[in-house]
Parts: sequence; structure tokens; C-alpha cells
Amino acid sequence: MRNIRITVIQKNRNLQIDPLDDDAVRQIRDVKTRIMTSNDPLKKSQLKDAFQRASKRPSADKREPLIVLSRISLDSLTFHVTDELGQPLAFSLEIGPFLGDTEHPGPPPNVDRTQIPEAFDGFQKGVPVQITDGLVNAGIPSLAAASFADWRWHKYTLIVTSTESALDPCIFVET
Repeated sequence: MRNIRITVIQKNRNLQIDPLDDDAVRQIRDVKTRIMTSNDPLKKSQLKDAFQRASKRPSADKREPLIVLSRISLDSLTFHVTDELGQPLAFSLEIGPFLGDTEHPGPPPNVDRTQIPEAFDGFQKGVPVQITDGLVNAGIPSLAAASFADWRWHKYTLIVTSTESALDPCIFVET
């Protein structure tokens, strides 16, 4: 099992993501390379689009702005949220499919948006999970998400309860 830890620090009512550690960057790059050298043009195209979108986000990690996870590699995702002094903060976390924005369209018209599965078991689309102790492990990508070839692009919305400050970086799920 390989874990990517997203550390979010609240400074002056703003949230920032700490840079990923070298192991996490290597892990993400390994999965991206596996996708880009595969014989799956749809997955390659989706990854390129998701990476382009994620690269424009102001809160993105500069080395790897898109979190790319592999179910078969047992990649998991942990969120840790603190203040400047390292004290845990309560937050809500919602993980759901990326449905598009003004710059990037969402799923193609032939994909029923209501059928896109949850990226992680225990995180229902549209239902934020409340975390009181500053730490949650989302686990590995769900089998349904990893198997849903038509749309692999998700995002998370993380909101610190005390300030309503929010982040919404992108996640890409691979089988």
C-alpha cells in the first residue's frame, strides 16, 4: 500500500497545501507514466485534460499539480489539516466527479453524470464528510471508480470549518 499525504495548513485564514514529499511525487509520476505508455487513448486524453486543468490551480503542488492514484498499486490518500502551529483543525471533505467548469468541459455528452461512481468508498457524491481531529484517510480508489472508463477525473473540496476557507484540487483515478 502506498499513501499520498495531503497536508493543508491554514495561515492567516488562507489555506495552502504543503509540497508533496519526494516519495509521493515519484509515486504519482510512476502512475502517470504507466497511463501515458498504455494503449488506452481515452485514458491518456482524460489524463492530459485533467493535468492541464490542475496545473492552473493556484493551490496546486508545483511539481505534481494533479493527484494520480492507482487502485492496483493500492494508492491511498490521506488528508491532514492544521493551523500554523501544527494544531489539528476540523474540516469537511467532499470528493466527487469533476463535472466541468468554464475552462474545461466535464464528462462527454454520452456519459450519464449521475452514473459516475464515487472515487472512494465512504465519500458519497455531494455529501461532505465532517472531520473533527484534522486527519482522515480516504483509502484506495473504489473499484467502481477505477473500472468506470468513461470518466476518471474527480476533485475534492476541503473546507476548514472555523473560517470557511476552501480548496478544490483534482484527482485522477486509474485502475
